[in-house]
Amino acid sequence: MTEQQDLLKEKLQREMECVRCGNCCTMTTPIIVLPEDLERIAYQYHQTWRRAMVHFTKVIDTKTGLRGIKHTRPCMFYDPKIPGCKIYEIRPKICQDAPFKSQTGNDVDPVYYHDCPGSKKALGVE
Repeated sequence: MTEQQDLLKEKLQREMECVRCGNCCTMTTPIIVLPEDLERIAYQYHQTWRRAMVHFTKVIDTKTGLRGIKHTRPCMFYDPKIPGCKIYEIRPKICQDAPFKSQTGNDVDPVYYHDCPGSKKALGVE
């Protein structure tokens, strides 16, 4: 990343507020779910961890056993009536990191932010 990109990313991370537009929920591939994410979801829905795993996830990588919470687009937790995430306060880590990190946890090139109205607002380019 260039110095200018680093400054852009820092500004966005500091100033961006999620506008709950649903772009992340409706346009991305299956969302990786970590065990601690599933723990929060299970608690929210009064289920055991195992039951929540079966109910809300599927294997998205057979080699690693990695699981995802999204079976279809949009995400099962997206509610267009809100609009936004029904589990926003306990959403998976990858959702909390959006749009700044990719599914693998790596930093994302700032060009990715073009789909995010919250980042446009933070940059003043609405």
